[in-house]
Amino acid sequence: MVTGDHPSTAEAIAAELDALNERRVMTGTELDTLDGDQLAAEVTTVAVFARVSPAQKARIVDALQRNDRVVAVTGDGANDAPAIRLADIGIALGERATPAAREAADLVVTDDRIETIVDAIVEGRAMWASVRDSLAILLGGNLGEIGFTVVTGVINGGGSLSLAAICAWILGRATGTLRQANTVALVALVAVQLGQTLVVRGRTPLVMACALVSFVALAAVVQTPGLSQFFGASPLFRHGWMIAAGATTAATAISLLLQQW
Repeated sequence: MVTGDHPSTAEAIAAELDALNERRVMTGTELDTLDGDQLAAEVTTVAVFARVSPAQKARIVDALQRNDRVVAVTGDGANDAPAIRLADIGIALGERATPAAREAADLVVTDDRIETIVDAIVEGRAMWASVRDSLAILLGGNLGEIGFTVVTGVINGGGSLSLAAICAWILGRATGTLRQANTVALVALVAVQLGQTLVVRGRTPLVMACALVSFVALAAVVQTPGLSQFFGASPLFRHGWMIAAGATTAATAISLLLQQW
């Protein structure tokens, strides 16, 4: 309790409200003998501040905030305005509040009942708990669905893609040089990506045309001497293309079956 009233009056009211809790009463005169750090150290031991000025009320708010307290101040007079403005939550009691108190406040209680503040805190906490629970359910469920979709997509699509490239490389290495095996794997990798694109969007003429152009460009780069070496590849013989085509067909078929399944 922070008031300009006499200490004995303030203490009697605090005792009636059971607000002392073995803490003491401090007057504005005592408060003036303390600097900011000393007041911050003492403020938590005080239940009632009496005979304080508007400036001293603001100092009390600052001292509580130094102790990492979230401070709410309620009042209705012009002398309360500095503390109301400085507080984390400034509350003016409506009908009797002066214009200065109203302007400084974050919240105006229109029915002049301090019990309304308690009701608002209870209602606000219940509302926040409901919002928090709803967000937990919605975000948790949606993130789970997204994670499942991503993981299964990677396993189904990324798995068949890597398997096709690996198989193509192994067969290419068994029938040719290391560079040719790398080229076979590259062709299979790109071709499978194009095949999966056709599986997903194959009904679109533009997609089909782009896939065909991309494959022709790939074949031209691979089979053109000099250009092929520039990109670290090697022109393929017929069996190399057959290996790549077989791996591509198998992987694309798997993707198609998985999509339908």
